[in-house]
Amino acid sequence: MGVKPEQVLTLEPPQELRFKGPFKEVVTSYLKITNPSNERVCFKVKTTAPRQYCVRPNSGLLEPKQSQTVSVMLQPLDITNVDKSKHKFMVQSMYPPVGEVKLEEIWKSVKKDELMDSKLRCVFEEGSDDNSTIKPTDDVPVVQPSTPKQDDVMMSTIEDLSQTNAGNTPSASVTSTTAQDETDFDRAQLEARTRSQQNEIDRLSGENNQLKSDLNQLRMRRDDKTALPTATQSPTATQRGGGPQSSSSPNLMLVVLIILVALVMGYFVGRLL
Repeated sequence: MGVKPEQVLTLEPPQELRFKGPFKEVVTSYLKITNPSNERVCFKVKTTAPRQYCVRPNSGLLEPKQSQTVSVMLQPLDITNVDKSKHKFMVQSMYPPVGEVKLEEIWKSVKKDELMDSKLRCVFEEGSDDNSTIKPTDDVPVVQPSTPKQDDVMMSTIEDLSQTNAGNTPSASVTSTTAQDETDFDRAQLEARTRSQQNEIDRLSGENNQLKSDLNQLRMRRDDKTALPTATQSPTATQRGGGPQSSSSPNLMLVVLIILVALVMGYFVGRLL
């Protein structure tokens, strides 16, 4: 394995994100990311607690000497029942290929030994109602927080944890801490994927139940029509074939609906696999 490159980006703050309570509402902290190099750099912000934070933007492309302010929004929580040591953030970066940059594609194909990273821990401070937000520095534009969506939270899911800074020989305690970090980040990734798959299963189950309900209603309508007394039918209509046509029409619709149900279920099951 090659030597891991050192982080090219500079972070402000460099080591920790502070959140000042009360924590009964959304509390926002700001992270300034700067690219001091003469090359373009892609970045991505991740967290071990994707359910609890909304990160905007959670990824981007920085031109040389360019900066980006990231809003990290902590959702309301009971701070007394939180394992604060498990709330961590990581900023990954890499040099993109020459030409047009498609962030989603390059993050999927990048090799681990090409990634640079910086880790930040979260610090929670109890405060009064007058000051519940950590303000950015004066030279950083203020990003107004808004109510986060579930998609934004899922976007901040951890995928993996890179190794410690290159060129340093970690001690036994550092190695143990890094291994624990890797476990936390991998667990967050697994939980996020599981929730996403469960949501998709629930949605397909709801659609399946709706199709079954529609099918039952169609059967009830067919049964109601076939249960009508034959005396109410006009002899002329029977001679013209009206009776058989009215009976075969629901049967045809039933067959078509069954085929559609099978096609829809096959499509969604194929997507899950």
